[in-house]
Amino acid sequence: MRRLAGDWLSSVPAGARRPAIRLDVVAITLDKRGELVALDQFADVT
Repeated sequence: MRRLAGDWLSSVPAGARRPAIRLDVVAITLDKRGELVALDQFADVT
C-alpha cells in the first residue's frame, strides 16, 4: 500500500502536495462463493 501511495505521490505536481497525508484502507474478505465474510476499515494508516 505504501508503494502505491509513493508511486501516486511521485506523479502529483509539487504544488498539489500537502504537509500531511492521510491514508485510509478498506479490506474485504470473500468466501469461495464470493459472499462477504469480513469488511474492515482502517483510518489514517501510516
